[in-house]
Amino acid sequence: MTDPGRMVLSSTHLYYTDDDNVYRLALSIPNAEPELLASGMGNPNGLALNGDALYIAEFDANQVSRMDLSSANFEVTRYATANKPNFLHWHGSSLYVSSNTTTSRYVGRYDDPNASTNSTLLAAVAAPSTTFIPFGLAVYNDTTLYIANAGTNSIDVIDPSTNDITPELFLSGFDKPMGIRIYKNILYIAENDGGTISTIDLTSTKPVRTEISSSINDPIDIEVNDMGIFIMQENPNRIILIKNTLGLNEFETTALTVYPNPSSDYLNMGHIPNTTEFIIYDSLGQMVNKGLVEPHTNSKIRIKDLTAGIYFLHLKNNTPIKFIKK
Repeated sequence: MTDPGRMVLSSTHLYYTDDDNVYRLALSIPNAEPELLASGMGNPNGLALNGDALYIAEFDANQVSRMDLSSANFEVTRYATANKPNFLHWHGSSLYVSSNTTTSRYVGRYDDPNASTNSTLLAAVAAPSTTFIPFGLAVYNDTTLYIANAGTNSIDVIDPSTNDITPELFLSGFDKPMGIRIYKNILYIAENDGGTISTIDLTSTKPVRTEISSSINDPIDIEVNDMGIFIMQENPNRIILIKNTLGLNEFETTALTVYPNPSSDYLNMGHIPNTTEFIIYDSLGQMVNKGLVEPHTNSKIRIKDLTAGIYFLHLKNNTPIKFIKK
């Protein structure tokens, strides 16, 4: 890839941008070649899907374009004027857009799916500021819009159904959050400077940041489905897939604590009520061990044979647990 931009998933394809092009990749065909859908665009970044309509944020052209995926030649038309659009997100009947240049920092919304000229301002600052630099967007329901705010290294939240344009802090402690996606009540975050992928369980009464993958150079966007986690990297210029073999819906409860961490020989997990399958993945998503944890007062998993490094322990009905083998 050359100058990767952003990506979005449908049920059958992965759409992505790079340089001045828009591509799609068939997910069901082994070793499929990317299909060029459009070229000569003005620095395409964010993508959003609504049925057969693909919306494209053209950063340098100051516009959002609309591609008809049902047409034979993938006809592209101008959808709306937008000042330096970056990330896009479609929800319900509205298209959300963010911009984060030194002179244009806002989140807006377009409510006409076919053509629009004016957006509704949802979040903004009165003057250039380092405290609000919006990137990725994700709507959880009609009253909750999450914003990746790289200015404060936080995830902010706003109610898009109100006229209040001041976002509130939802959770901090990130390292330049950029792309974000919601999948099955879990918010996934690509942390660009941290080189990590983290999650937040949105159903939790006390949301916390959970790191699930690290040592990923410059992640700028993220997508998630039952196949796993798709990550777009700025350096090297590529998209990688961390495969999911157990099903993401199996990790939507609170994480089990393991100790000691780091450890050299065993992971202790306290009481396990039932015999439970476990799988251990390395930081690249490769399975390195699997087995069963027996129900004991002090259940253990042997890690003595693993090489030193970062790993992730997966148990059914628990979120992935990061641990360090020393």
